[in-house]
Amino acid sequence: MDIRHLRHFLALAETLHFGRAAELLHITQPPLSISIRNLEDELGAPLFARHTRKIELTELGKALLGPARRAVQALEEVAHVSQAVAMGETGTLTVSFPNGAAHRLLPRVLPRFCDRYPRVEVRLQEATSAESISLLDSRAVDIGIVYHPLSSVRPYVRIPSEDDELVAVLPPGHVLAKKRTLKLEDLKDHAFIAFTQTRTPTLQAVVALACQRAGFSPRVMHHAQRVETIISLVRSGVGASLVPRVCAATYAHVIALRPISNHQENLKIGLAVMVQPDAANSIVSNFLHLLDLETPA
Repeated sequence: MDIRHLRHFLALAETLHFGRAAELLHITQPPLSISIRNLEDELGAPLFARHTRKIELTELGKALLGPARRAVQALEEVAHVSQAVAMGETGTLTVSFPNGAAHRLLPRVLPRFCDRYPRVEVRLQEATSAESISLLDSRAVDIGIVYHPLSSVRPYVRIPSEDDELVAVLPPGHVLAKKRTLKLEDLKDHAFIAFTQTRTPTLQAVVALACQRAGFSPRVMHHAQRVETIISLVRSGVGASLVPRVCAATYAHVIALRPISNHQENLKIGLAVMVQPDAANSIVSNFLHLLDLETPA
């Protein structure tokens, strides 16, 4: 059954006048008459009783009104949903992110995205950069936010989204906390808390390389996967560390945060958004477009 026939039937049932119905449908009267006749032939009975000066619905026509309206409404809803999906206005977006993204990047972008696309369900999953790569590999997430520079050679699309730097974090009573700024080599003789290489390879590699270029290897006494764990250990007094500034700033009231005055180029890090190169998802495209608009130049 052609849905256009049902639309024509509803217009004629509403006006009970071929001329006004044709005008309402933006067609001429002959095609409307043919459409109604075809529908009646398909149903095997007339839908309208035609009189000299008027037409009226038959019993079949009256019975068909409700189902016809529901059928047309259902088809319009299908078309609406299809269009919304094609434009990325409805569906699900899954994003994995490290702790650093929760401090500035996500709060900057997510509210705008959710406001603009209220029918998109956003699912967030905290993950280290290495975990995000694995999640992207298995297509368990649409977007992975990672620290860069990243050692992975996978051919993912990377979009730098936020610049940061590593700063020293110290227990409040630490001898180095008396200084307003530190040189990187000031840390060489002190107990150090390092990122775990297997779980946070990017941050671990940046720290190790920066210390190497400063002429020393940190005296690593403890390892941790996440920034919050490192800061908790620092607060407990078991050592010092280097962590992203955006994370450390949140805890500046319970630890000593000190910038590094030298080797600053070696301590630069950032966040990047990564997606599959063949990601043809309109929701992902909308997120990346908004991210581009929200990312400071």
